[in-house]
Amino acid sequence: MSMARGRKAKKNRRRSAKPMIKVLPILSGLLSADAATKMFFGTNIKEFLIGGLGQQGNPYVSTAGGGTSFSQAITLPELFGYVTSNLGSPMGIAPPNTLPSMIMANMQQNIIPSALQFGAAAAIPKILTKTGVSRNANKLLKGFGLGGVVQL
Repeated sequence: MSMARGRKAKKNRRRSAKPMIKVLPILSGLLSADAATKMFFGTNIKEFLIGGLGQQGNPYVSTAGGGTSFSQAITLPELFGYVTSNLGSPMGIAPPNTLPSMIMANMQQNIIPSALQFGAAAAIPKILTKTGVSRNANKLLKGFGLGGVVQL
């Protein structure tokens, strides 16, 4: 009696996902980073990263009453000492604020708008997914031939 060999079932191989750029996590991260820089440093993320490079910073900002006061905005070049700012001014004039007091003032002034922006950064991707906008946008991207490169 001969034994018939049983056929082996083909193993399902997992497809490796193609690396693609996902837009919603990038957008959410940028909104969160902008909210954090606004809350702690009193400025948007672009101005925080490159503000004051190539120019001499002016620590004075005109106020509505016509006087001048020190700006509460802090930039990365100022923190590293590349530009003169409200953290250290020329001619030995000491600014009235230290870095911790400026951060506290910015937090007290910007906590509510920043909290709302953090909430929006978390909610936008979920809202777009639930309403089907991201699915339709992905179909549109696929139609343009970008389906394997970019995904919403």
